[in-house]
Amino acid sequence: MREILSDIRERLRRGEYKNEEHVRLSLVCRLLSHSKIGWNIWDPTEVNTEFPPTPTEDKTRVDIALFEKESSQSVFIEVKAVGKMQPNLREIEMQVRDYNKNNTALFSVITDGKSWRFYYSLTGGEFHQKFFKKCDLIEDDFEDLEQIFLWFFGKENIRTGRAEEQARKYHQSTREEKDIQDCLPPARRLVQAPPYPSLPQAIAKLIKQQKGYVLLEDKIAEILARVAESKPVDTPHEPSLSGVRVALPYAPRSAVSSLNPDNPGDLHFTRVKGTIGGKYGRKWKELIHIGIGLALQRGDDVRGLNAYLPANIKEGIYTDEGYSPIHGLNVSVGGMDANNSAKTLVLLARRLECLLELEVSWYGKSPRAGEQGSIRWPP
Repeated sequence: MREILSDIRERLRRGEYKNEEHVRLSLVCRLLSHSKIGWNIWDPTEVNTEFPPTPTEDKTRVDIALFEKESSQSVFIEVKAVGKMQPNLREIEMQVRDYNKNNTALFSVITDGKSWRFYYSLTGGEFHQKFFKKCDLIEDDFEDLEQIFLWFFGKENIRTGRAEEQARKYHQSTREEKDIQDCLPPARRLVQAPPYPSLPQAIAKLIKQQKGYVLLEDKIAEILARVAESKPVDTPHEPSLSGVRVALPYAPRSAVSSLNPDNPGDLHFTRVKGTIGGKYGRKWKELIHIGIGLALQRGDDVRGLNAYLPANIKEGIYTDEGYSPIHGLNVSVGGMDANNSAKTLVLLARRLECLLELEVSWYGKSPRAGEQGSIRWPP
């Protein structure tokens, strides 16, 4: 599947999808027909293009409607030309909402080929509130894209209910993130007055009072850190959460410490981004794959790297027992925690005699949640 995603990405970059029909046939149907996703695009009772969700209304048509016959579940996909989704999103959402009036799909999806938005149609509320996941075929990691498409388009996952279960979890997480955002302005005022609660404590109190449910402080701190990590930072002192500046008095993100590459301390509950040998990665595993790939391309062999690194590397393509293949190479690497990942990257930088620059951020249950540190080799 990664080969198809890679090819589509390059075609998107070259501007080869000229209109809506190119996106529907050459991009969306191409993904749906992949063996791991499992739809028979040549069976119109299974993949129904121009499906009339309300037969009495001649003009209403779903671009692509998927029907999993055994479970009676359906998925509606609204397709637009590349670049034509975001400027007209609210209008398109109303259009897709109307598709679901008489024939409610399990999921509704809006895409222009590059950007994809997923809506859990069976939940309550306004249609825009049913949104639970988005992805971008140019910007996002291939591993994340594969997981999203397998979860929510995989015919077997739809049949067994696993796709719906995952959608509920994502939708709940999206709701929590939105509720945290709603509570941020009053929470920031609360932290300035006695008894001077932390920001997560103040948000937890407001969510219970205003939203009517309990959200644990650890979960709030994790969401704050995750969203702040994924959003542009307005100033060094104030990371942003969906456009709202957030001062984190309990763990200011401006405090970036320089870490000893040979002994950086406990890196559990950290996220990372950085470069090794000039190549950029946004996850520990991604950076490990880049570093090992560079070493193999330079002439190192698997046996030598296993003897030198705290890593488990095997020749061949493996996806079980925690292994993941390095894209483009007939080699797979076993999973490892953040501490061993950092040690491996430093050793690889030494072996390759290349620059390693990492930015790490702690989150969740770590006592350093909200802090940032940097690892550089040579120091």
